[in-house]
Amino acid sequence: MQEDLFPRQGKAVARAIRDLFIHDLGGVVSMHMLAEQAIARGVFPDNMLAGFSKAGAAAWCRKALKQKDETGLPLAKPLTSGDGAVWKQWLLMTYEEAAAAIERDASSVVADYRELRVLYNDCKQRFGRAPEIPELREIEFA
Repeated sequence: MQEDLFPRQGKAVARAIRDLFIHDLGGVVSMHMLAEQAIARGVFPDNMLAGFSKAGAAAWCRKALKQKDETGLPLAKPLTSGDGAVWKQWLLMTYEEAAAAIERDASSVVADYRELRVLYNDCKQRFGRAPEIPELREIEFA
């Protein structure tokens, strides 16, 4: 797990959020509902709650559910786009749900890649050179 994304106190909170999502809420719930339940069930310590609103709690929940396991799979993905999306545990998704999630992610990657190409080409044109991008050579689909 990518526990290092969280400060020390946050690691326990992230684990508690994931446990709440999987065991108590069945692995399928909107981020709004997960945040609401996390607050209601005392997942966030008082000193954390004092620093953010329900939107802040939802951001923590999103971050916790996006964490990857040892194989690189996320715990959960949203079933649709947008703030009100229901998130579902990756291992509970049907083929159609997983395919839709992959297609949404691919659209985002393609848009980012297009922007990267524009920036790369501009750099090459203006400066006569551009940085090597070794990460692009690593992209492969099994």
